[in-house]
Amino acid sequence: APENPHTQIVICADHDALDSPATQSLEKSVIVLKEKIPRHVIKPDKLHEDFNDVLKREGSQKVKEIIDKRVFQQTQKQTLKNNLSLQERLND
Repeated sequence: APENPHTQIVICADHDALDSPATQSLEKSVIVLKEKIPRHVIKPDKLHEDFNDVLKREGSQKVKEIIDKRVFQQTQKQTLKNNLSLQERLND
């Protein structure tokens, strides 16, 4: 685990099929990380595409845009989930 408890991990994964060995291995790794540290798993939009494909086709700025957008979306989703959980605990 990282020394700083606020460290986040961003996994830029290939967008392989759900039943592929790579995706299954990734899911197992995410489960192990889930309770330890904040993490984001980010994949390109298209199935069977990886970030190297995006880099070659659209450049580094597009890769950055995808990562920034997805991290923001996932952070917002987690914040909403945390707020709802806190509200439920306060209502008990």
